[in-house]
Amino acid sequence: RNFYIFVGVNHYFQQLLSSWDIVDIRGETRLTDASVLFLAKKLTGLVEVDLTGCTGLSPTAVRHLAHYCPRLERLVCAERADSRRQWESTLKFLGSSEGLQLRELSLVDGSDTLGDQAMEALCGRGSRLAPRLQGLRLSHLGRVSERFWGALPGYCPQLSQLDMRRCGQVSSDHLMAIFRGMPRVASLTLSHCPKVTSLGFFAIPPAVHKRGQKRENRAKDLAKHRELVASLRPLPDLSALRELRLHALRTLEPDFLPAIGPAIQRTLGALVVSGCQRCSADAMLDGMYRVGHFPSLERLSLSHCNQDILLSDLATRLPHVCPGLRSLSLENVGLRFDLPTYDDLHG
Repeated sequence: RNFYIFVGVNHYFQQLLSSWDIVDIRGETRLTDASVLFLAKKLTGLVEVDLTGCTGLSPTAVRHLAHYCPRLERLVCAERADSRRQWESTLKFLGSSEGLQLRELSLVDGSDTLGDQAMEALCGRGSRLAPRLQGLRLSHLGRVSERFWGALPGYCPQLSQLDMRRCGQVSSDHLMAIFRGMPRVASLTLSHCPKVTSLGFFAIPPAVHKRGQKRENRAKDLAKHRELVASLRPLPDLSALRELRLHALRTLEPDFLPAIGPAIQRTLGALVVSGCQRCSADAMLDGMYRVGHFPSLERLSLSHCNQDILLSDLATRLPHVCPGLRSLSLENVGLRFDLPTYDDLHG
């Protein structure tokens, strides 16, 4: 309240406000819709707003920003279970706004209440927002069906950043559709999507991925089927992909890396794999060694992976595979200390 009074009587500060383009008010639980309306009217040149954790706000606050701030390009907001109908109408308003320049939208901390109708209105067929969206972050959309996820690449062809967390209906087929339909995707994050398996990275017959099968046998089968797979469903052009983050994908097998590696090895800059139960750190590194060379990789993070890594193997082989590596994170990964000799490290 004191801030509003100060702005009202200080004409210099009013002029200063007109030049602000970024407002980060995360976690301000005392903010109300009236507060956001006041800010939106004063800060008409806003480009970026983050409303994460503002539990006192309703979807009306988002409509205020979209209405009074036509230059808004990045918006981070949170959906709540007690305002589902309001969110549906708000997303429809965002999708139909003609003058809005929104490029990046994050709808986080959801509660599995929004369905196909709301998402179709936001970025489906007929949406004015979808063709120009470049960044989309969605979480807790378990009620959104497979039909929408399969059509998403056709709705948003300009997407370069895609982040999907706890979206239970996203499957391996949708992942391949994303690779094929969104050639501009430079950053892809998948987290807690139980239907995503290594089949999404290349079309291997399911019989090859039987549980309990030895790694050597599976590798032979993968090599045997590789030519057939390439002829049936060749890997798309993934030269734009710079960042790949995979979190808590319980059914993901480490075989995905040799499959997608040839398509991304020259351009990938960051690879983060954490909490994927079947993807041990040792298997991931083995997959990188099989691909051969990642000259652009600068960040590698393997955390909460099963099995240990032989330190001498890591120290001698990884620098040859990733010569430009600047950051290596092995969180909650065991190291077996079989120290190499001076000659093994080549000085």
